Amino acid sequence: MDLNQLQMFVKVAQAGSFDRVAEENYVSQRAVSRLIKRLEEELGMQLFSRGSNRIKLTPAGEYFAKEVEDYLTRFSDMVTLAQKIGQEEVSHLNVGFFSAFDGVLLREQVLNYQKKGKDEIKFNIVEESVEHILSDLALKKLDCGFINNYGRYTKLNRRLYDFIDVYQGEMMLALSRQNPLAKKPYLEEKDLLGKDLLYYSSENSQYMQDTFLATLGSDVGQYQIKRVASLENLLLACSLDQGLAYLPKDLLDKFSQPDASLVFKRFHSARISQNYTMQLVFRADDQSPALKKFTASIVADREKK
Repeated sequence: MDLNQLQMFVKVAQAGSFDRVAEENYVSQRAVSRLIKRLEEELGMQLFSRGSNRIKLTPAGEYFAKEVEDYLTRFSDMVTLAQKIGQEEVSHLNVGFFSAFDGVLLREQVLNYQKKGKDEIKFNIVEESVEHILSDLALKKLDCGFINNYGRYTKLNRRLYDFIDVYQGEMMLALSRQNPLAKKPYLEEKDLLGKDLLYYSSENSQYMQDTFLATLGSDVGQYQIKRVASLENLLLACSLDQGLAYLPKDLLDKFSQPDASLVFKRFHSARISQNYTMQLVFRADDQSPALKKFTASIVADREKK
C-alpha cells in the first residue's frame, strides 16, 4: 500500500467512477480498476460494490474513505509544516489541546510568552483527543499538550510524562431552564439516571468517558453518556433540554456570552469532588530548549498568582 493508491482511492470514492478518474488522470480505466483491486486485496476487504456501469462504496469503504481523507490532509499539513521548519531558523514547539476550554488557556499562555519579549518560538497548534495527545507525545510528534486532570488518569505511564498545573476550577452540570431539575439547589447522582449526559470532544475519547464515569456510582450501566463533536452543538442540545453536560463554567465564560436558556448546577458525587486541574503534559526526557522556555514562562505566571 502506498500514497498513490490511497490518493487514487479517495478520488474514485469522491467521483463514484473509475472512468472519470482515469480520464482526469490520463490513465486507462483498467489501470485505475487494477490499482483499487490491489488495494482491496492488501486490506483484505471490499471497498466498492461493483454493478453494471456503476460502483458504490461498501460500508467498510465509506469508513475507510473518511479516515484516508483525514490522513491525507494531515500528511499534507505535516509536509507543509516540515518545509516551513526547514526554511526558518526560529525554534518550533508543537502543542496539542483537546477542547475549546483548554484552548483558552493555551491561547493565554502563548500570548503571555510572546508579550514577555522572549526568544521567538513558532507555536504549531493541533486539536485532538487526550488519547491522541498522549500518543503523539510518546511518539515525539508533539512537544507538549493541555489535558484535564479530572476524576483520575487511567492507563497512563506516569514515568514517561511530567505535568505542570496551569489552571484549577470546578466542573458543573449545564442544563436547560425548562428541565425540572433546574429548580434544585444542586444535582445528585440519582438525578442523572435516564438522562443523556453529554461531553464535548472533537474525536471519540474513551478517556473522557472514563473520567466522567469515575465521578459516578459503581453501577455505571445506568448512565447514558454521549459525545458531541462541537461545543456549539453541545450547548444547543442542553438549551433545548436534550441532555445535560459537564462543563468548566469558569472557562466557558472566558470566551462565550452567557446563555439565558441555560443554568449551571453543582454536582454532589459520592465518589470524588468536582474540582479539576488543567495541566500541561510533556515527556520527562524532552530537553528541547523551546519547551524549557515555554514551561518556565507558565511556572512564572503560576507563581505570581
